Amino acid sequence: MLLRTTAGEHDAAIRAGETYRRLYPRAEDLDDVAFLMGKAHEKAERWKDAETVYLKYAEGGRAPSGRIEAWVRLATVRVRLGDSRGAEPALSSALGLHRQHRRTLEDQGKYWGAKARYLQGERILAAFDQIAIQADVAELKSRLRKKSELLKRVSDAFLGTAELGVAEWTTAALYQIGVAYESFSRALLGSRPPEGLTPEDAEAYRQQIEEFVIPIEERSLEAHESGWQKAVELGIYNQ
Repeated sequence: MLLRTTAGEHDAAIRAGETYRRLYPRAEDLDDVAFLMGKAHEKAERWKDAETVYLKYAEGGRAPSGRIEAWVRLATVRVRLGDSRGAEPALSSALGLHRQHRRTLEDQGKYWGAKARYLQGERILAAFDQIAIQADVAELKSRLRKKSELLKRVSDAFLGTAELGVAEWTTAALYQIGVAYESFSRALLGSRPPEGLTPEDAEAYRQQIEEFVIPIEERSLEAHESGWQKAVELGIYNQ
């Protein structure tokens, strides 16, 4: 079944798994077979079937590392199904298991636990990106405040990823922190006062923007430098 899944023979892999489960309902590796079926469904883009398999494994599987992976895979499948709200509790469940078994987890569980936290950060980052700065003067301050709050949550989520100690996700998370601050700084610098403002209101608009730019740029530089140093320390390089 593993070979068929790896070779892309998804239908054959699923049939093999169903036959095995029917013939050996008490087999010790039944959980592993079910998990492979979930992967086959996922690769075949049968999202609903994959969701069913991953949820069952995540809730009742024996191996903590496998259950953490199942929760994370369930979250990504739910996003594919358009159920973004359902993805968040799946990621939270993965992190809950990670905390519960952290001292005894295999590398697989540590990897998927870090990925769960990273994906949470990406979800917050998406919400951050959706808030446009362009607005009238009355709305500008509230939008900047909201964007700043989300930026802090983005930073906290990715720092939380780095703290889990998985090299690949650590460097990716630190890089994303720098990118988030950098994009905010660029958006601020590129913001122009709305048309029709009086000279006084246009100046007030620019002053509100300038109050945010300098500290944001400094945080961006700090984050990129920190990420680069950590990458060098861990010996991790990619594009």
